[in-house]
Amino acid sequence: MVWRLAQLDGLLRFIAVHEAAMLEALKADLGRCPAEARLADITMVRSEIRLIRRNLRQWLQPRFVHTPLAAQPGKSWIKQEPFGWR
Repeated sequence: MVWRLAQLDGLLRFIAVHEAAMLEALKADLGRCPAEARLADITMVRSEIRLIRRNLRQWLQPRFVHTPLAAQPGKSWIKQEPFGWR
């Protein structure tokens, strides 16, 4: 989980450092004015990253589910793992 939080922090830093370049690219590619691009693209992405950071620990907790009778006295849970994780 520490690695994931570090990656999210890196994304926030990247956005802060390259915000002007992103605004220019959005203007050139999509014709967006800086205010619209900042609000619709940059601020929304930042808020989503912050939401993920706040909830990541809870989202990664194993979730216990019903264990079939044939598997008793075992326990069953769902563990969240990223695709390609090995």
